[in-house]
Amino acid sequence: MSRKSNIMANVDMSSVGELITKWCSKCKMHKQIAAFTKNSTTADGLQTWCKSCGAEYRRLNREHERSYRKRRLKHFREYYAQYRKRHLKHLHEYYIKWRRANWLKCQVYDAKYWRTHLNKHRDNNARRRARKLKLPTEKVKRSVVYERDKGICHICGQKVDPNKWHLDHIIPLSKSGTHTYNNVGVSHPQCNNRKAAS
Repeated sequence: MSRKSNIMANVDMSSVGELITKWCSKCKMHKQIAAFTKNSTTADGLQTWCKSCGAEYRRLNREHERSYRKRRLKHFREYYAQYRKRHLKHLHEYYIKWRRANWLKCQVYDAKYWRTHLNKHRDNNARRRARKLKLPTEKVKRSVVYERDKGICHICGQKVDPNKWHLDHIIPLSKSGTHTYNNVGVSHPQCNNRKAAS
């Protein structure tokens, strides 16, 4: 007897060919089809266990399933990290090709992202400029500098607006200043622009 005919032998059919009841392989009982969840991989399109048996199994094996999911997640993370290393060039080419094909979607997403992550963008931009000039850099967070300086402009000594201030390089990058915590400070936009003009 084939697997499909064996499964169908456990299913009670009406005269019009629709399922009425199904045999649960866990509790060994015939139950209404409403008691089974859908499963497209089986011949009749339903799970082999009824909903109550599945729920009971998950309740009894909850800790085992959690640890299994953690192990699988760790395995997949390691696998995809290695995959990305091995196929870096191919993935980069695919990414560039996809962005060109979906440029409008990317523009909308990028604009929205940078509006919501403006400080992160400013941090990265300042670090990029320093790296371009081959100057010593470290990851400087604007929020840390603002808290350290207590929101006081290091040029004029007045309080700055928390939503509108500049991260000023005390020794400018153009004069070989570093992009590090000991060379940056909070400043008013006007004070910083005045300093740059002089």
